[in-house]
Amino acid sequence: MDDRFFNGVIGCEVEICGYKLTNLTPWHVVILTAIDSPVIKEVGHVLPHDLLVFCKVVSCEYPNTPDLKPRLRDVFRYILTNRKKAFKKNTQRLKAWMDVQTCSPVLWDVIQAEGASTREIKSPAMLALVMNLISKAGTTLKETWNMRLSEARWCDLTLSEINGNPVRFAYENEEQPAATLPDLSEKEIIAEAKKTLSQSSFQVWLKARKQNNIKN
Repeated sequence: MDDRFFNGVIGCEVEICGYKLTNLTPWHVVILTAIDSPVIKEVGHVLPHDLLVFCKVVSCEYPNTPDLKPRLRDVFRYILTNRKKAFKKNTQRLKAWMDVQTCSPVLWDVIQAEGASTREIKSPAMLALVMNLISKAGTTLKETWNMRLSEARWCDLTLSEINGNPVRFAYENEEQPAATLPDLSEKEIIAEAKKTLSQSSFQVWLKARKQNNIKN
């Protein structure tokens, strides 16, 4: 267990630009993506206006949508946020808060067995996450859309592991498990080498292998 897990399920609160932010939810991500928020896309420069819009979006809950029309208090907040020192402080707070809110699990690579296949989910990522939790965990639509994003991802992957999928969580100071190779007979090893190597390379490899086996 490590801080990624605790951050993911406990979360944190912060006050930015006069807004109290609690959870970044799948619903927020959908809205922020729809309006091309540079905060969620993590590209380009974030301006004071972008910061205020982000806070207004994150302050709403599903199924509500935020009213992005600036009000008098928003103008006042913009003036305060636009100051260089205040803007830097708010962006630092936002980064620290986002790091916790998006603290998803890290997984080890899983080696698929021969002949195994995985389905590629092509539906929108947030919708797939929400519907999977509803179907497997029995949460309601409103509960799931308003769940903290990091917590939803931890729950989703834990359910996947419980249901028998080959998920391996990676924790701090833990090394990648070594791959388990099948035991092959000498005949099978030679057959695989013959399929993989060119004829000339195979003959060289086979001669060296036979010599090595004789020595052993």
